Amino acid sequence: MTRLPRGTVTVDLVDLDDQLLFFDIAENPITSLTFDSTAPQTILVKAKLDGQREGLHHGQIGFDVRSAGDIDVVRTGASDTFTIPTRSQRGTWD
Repeated sequence: MTRLPRGTVTVDLVDLDDQLLFFDIAENPITSLTFDSTAPQTILVKAKLDGQREGLHHGQIGFDVRSAGDIDVVRTGASDTFTIPTRSQRGTWD
C-alpha cells in the first residue's frame, strides 16, 4: 500500500490455476492477508504436489481487496507481475 489505510484492508489470495498453496512466514496455511498499516507482509507460495514431473512452470495469483474505510479508491482491470524466488534462491521450504 502506498498510504496508511483508513481502516483494515483484507487481501484475499486467489489461486487462479488451482495449482498453488499460500503460507505465512511460519508456514501456516493462509487464504488472505490483513493490513492496518503500510508494513509489508511476507508469504510463501508453493506448488501443489500433483505427482507429475514438470519443467519451468507459471501460476496466476488473483487478489480480491476489501476495505470499508477506503471506499474512495477504485482500481479495476489492473495487473502486476511478481517474481517469486525459487528454493535455490531462498533456501529450503520443505
